[in-house]
Amino acid sequence: TLFVGTKTNQIMKYEMKEEKGDVIVDGHDGQIWGLCTHPIEALFATGGYDNAIKIWDANTMSCIKTYEFELEQGDKTGHQISCGHWSNDGAVIVFGTENTSSLMVFSWDTERMELQFQQQIEIPPKSKNAEVEPVSYIRFSADSSLLGAAHMDSNL
Repeated sequence: TLFVGTKTNQIMKYEMKEEKGDVIVDGHDGQIWGLCTHPIEALFATGGYDNAIKIWDANTMSCIKTYEFELEQGDKTGHQISCGHWSNDGAVIVFGTENTSSLMVFSWDTERMELQFQQQIEIPPKSKNAEVEPVSYIRFSADSSLLGAAHMDSNL
């Protein structure tokens, strides 16, 4: 089974053996670029251009938790999530942003079904004249002690 987020705010489920894809839910109020699966439980997390992170039950296809970032004064877009990854023990989820060049770190408690925002880590521009570039890809190491973040300005 493969889950895919779309530019039209839908989450699709593809069954590879049957070569069949179905829209399972309208997932966000904007494009969905970040989607990652829990390493053990039947859960997946999504982040989109709507300033929100959502946790989904993969069996029922229902949203079980939503976290919406608070908007700063005068900010109308918030964070546009571009990628995500769940730690290998399932305790941490990190999402990268496109418009703010940040990593958003969350803790996840499977027993309590609790998602808690921990911190925002801003990736500074390559130079003082450089544009803010998106985080394009993030992955935890096998033991989840390290997190690699690929940045569109060619930094890792």
